[in-house]
Amino acid sequence: MFGFSCWSSLKTPLTVKTFLKGLLDVLGCFFKFLPSKKKYILFSQANSRYCGNSKFLYQYLFDSDWKVYWICASSSQLEKIPARYRKRAVYRKTLKSLYLHLFCKAVVISHGLSDFGVFSSLVKHKLVLNVWHGSGIKGVMLLDHSINIKEGDHYIKRESSYYDAVTVASDIFRYIFCASHLVDARKIHVTGDARIDLYLSSRRSFLQARTGEFNILYAPTFRGKKTKFPIFFPFEDFNVEDFQNYLEEKPDIIFYLRPHPNDIQSSSQVKTLAEVFPGRVVDLSSDKLDDIDSILHIFDLVISDYSSIHFEPLLADVPCLFVSFDYEEYLTERGFVLDYDLVAPGPKVLNFQEMVAGINAARFGMEAWSTQREQTRKLFFRYSDEKSCERVESVLRSLVN
Repeated sequence: MFGFSCWSSLKTPLTVKTFLKGLLDVLGCFFKFLPSKKKYILFSQANSRYCGNSKFLYQYLFDSDWKVYWICASSSQLEKIPARYRKRAVYRKTLKSLYLHLFCKAVVISHGLSDFGVFSSLVKHKLVLNVWHGSGIKGVMLLDHSINIKEGDHYIKRESSYYDAVTVASDIFRYIFCASHLVDARKIHVTGDARIDLYLSSRRSFLQARTGEFNILYAPTFRGKKTKFPIFFPFEDFNVEDFQNYLEEKPDIIFYLRPHPNDIQSSSQVKTLAEVFPGRVVDLSSDKLDDIDSILHIFDLVISDYSSIHFEPLLADVPCLFVSFDYEEYLTERGFVLDYDLVAPGPKVLNFQEMVAGINAARFGMEAWSTQREQTRKLFFRYSDEKSCERVESVLRSLVN
């Protein structure tokens, strides 16, 4: 099924990896000019992930009889793929994988060419569709204040200059992606994100069969450095006793805490809280749940800071609130692509009592923010139907035909 593993025991120190990447670069250039009637489409993700737009587009195209393959970096990644879709899962370090990389027509990425590991040097010469992983509100790449001109130029040269098409959810993000990655706006297509289809259909089914819990997703963004306070509940007035009392007063509330995969400090904090409050605080670390999109529809409130994780729930008018305790510092170091108040349509809380007040308001719909939620929703979503995968498929078809 997966081919003969020829590299499984290969030791690759830096010099060998450099040579291998150079060799694959040459092969990619050579095979780029060879005519091929094969229309293999390859998917992969870094860090053994199987989630987001890549996951849902892969499954949609698989069911639509496209010749799609998922290139697995590890057995743990393979295990995340539903059994039905493992039929075209191929381990990266196999002869079959090499064959597919050489003769494929296009590749689909969600973060960067690094989704394909060492084969990034080869696949950059194929047709590259980037379905991205979110409509960010913070500065990324060329719009990130911490990125200097040299670093930006290097990124364009080795990465975004190879993109043949990009799909996004809105017109405004089309312009943002164009500026942040210096990609020709004509290559950026407003289709809606593939994962939106699942959210809309799952949310509708969930509301029809839901029970009495009030589910809160708390998912801060990654900062890359230590902060004065813990990322979760970073308040001077926060203590375990008050939190326990609040949970006892509101027995229907369940907190789902989602630390960033790279945030070790917060992951440790989440594990501790989940142990202290079993059943009331749920650890949603990436090692527990790789794909947050698979359960995003169950939440009645989203708490974040500078992430865009609250965007999809806006399609169902789910309230949100924001813990912006280090706003001025984050604004200076990273920056935002749009006015923060415009893209964060909910209360900004700076202490535990304000958070409690925000949660209590959300239990009744947080009507005071409904107009701003609608404005933000319109800004970041052109479509609110369940046809995003269909539109992305159309872009891919025009690319490979």
